Amino acid sequence: KDSVIYGKNIIFTGTMRGKGRKEMASEAESLGANIQKSVTKKTDILIHGDKAGSKLQKAEKLGVKCLTEDEYNNLIA
Repeated sequence: KDSVIYGKNIIFTGTMRGKGRKEMASEAESLGANIQKSVTKKTDILIHGDKAGSKLQKAEKLGVKCLTEDEYNNLIA
């Protein structure tokens, strides 16, 4: 419950340079985040790598906080 992402609805999209999306999602779940498959109004944070595409565009339209892979890693460090 001490995590900054505890209780947040998070989605990972695009090609990550460091860890894979599945590994990042597992790590986020261990910190108490809820992992989503698609972007909705309930999404709190979208973490994107290269070639993020339509999910990133939809998140930006909905006003979802969008972080790069590096920004996300700094957030949870």
